[in-house]
Amino acid sequence: MKNSLYVVLICLVGLFANCKSKKTKVVEGEKVEIADFLGLYEEAKLPLTIADSVFQQKNADTIPFSIFIQFVPDSVIAPVFHKSKPLFIPLSKVTVKSGETYLFSKAITATKKVVYVTVFNEKKKFAAAKPLIVADNDKATSAYATMDTKYTLTTFSQQSQPDKEALYKRDVFIYNGAGGFTLILTESNGMAKKIEEIFNPIDTLPAKHKLAGDYVQNKKNFISFRDGRNASRMLFFVHFEKDDGTCKGELKGEAKIVTDKLIRFSETGSPCVIDFAFSGKNVSMREVGGCGSYRDIKCFFEGSFTKRVIPVKKALKGKR
Repeated sequence: MKNSLYVVLICLVGLFANCKSKKTKVVEGEKVEIADFLGLYEEAKLPLTIADSVFQQKNADTIPFSIFIQFVPDSVIAPVFHKSKPLFIPLSKVTVKSGETYLFSKAITATKKVVYVTVFNEKKKFAAAKPLIVADNDKATSAYATMDTKYTLTTFSQQSQPDKEALYKRDVFIYNGAGGFTLILTESNGMAKKIEEIFNPIDTLPAKHKLAGDYVQNKKNFISFRDGRNASRMLFFVHFEKDDGTCKGELKGEAKIVTDKLIRFSETGSPCVIDFAFSGKNVSMREVGGCGSYRDIKCFFEGSFTKRVIPVKKALKGKR
């Protein structure tokens, strides 16, 4: 009887500890630790499949934007949602023994819906992120993403055509352990990508600093600098497209002014480091640390850009 009582007490203590360590909900303004954040996601068995039908499902558990970006940089979200602040819904979690953790989340606003995968390394620090499925209002288009037992990610999209073969695109990725994903296979029978307008999220912000402004190569390759929160910081947004648009990169962040000719971007918990060196009206960009989360695998944040001169409007001549 006495031994049985001890067993019951041990079980109760264990149950209490588990309940205490696992959170099921978070609210705006609440202090959340990384263990609590990861605990919002339910562990999934592999293989895992998430289809675009997930956007039609209603979920009770949500994560406010302000809490999500405590653990995932908002620069991951900006390329898709721009200035909007989506609500996040935890979908699934995959934990590699003695390794990284994959979180699958649904991000939604009134006009956009996306499924993201975010990766945290073995130290529970943010390492990489990637949009897997983007909702398409075209009923002829369907999409899904999978993760197999070897932690390989596959995205598949298909577009039906009346009286024709359906168009499809299949990409296979792996997390490379260096802050990004490596594309290891791509297949397509001609599914065209939609052309999206390049949105500059910092375009209208103040640009009083002498280095602030827009530095360009062309409409699809540019860097914008705007005033930071203090005299030692500078906001920036960079977008580039190489090899006929097959290799792209985009990043918004806040960089430190090292000297009057050098600005450096670095990110806590990420290997990504980028130097911006200024000379006259030009700025040279160089990727110092791995920024694979923000670009395709075959290209880097690099190149020289020239400051765009904004034409001064001439006063109209005429009688006063």
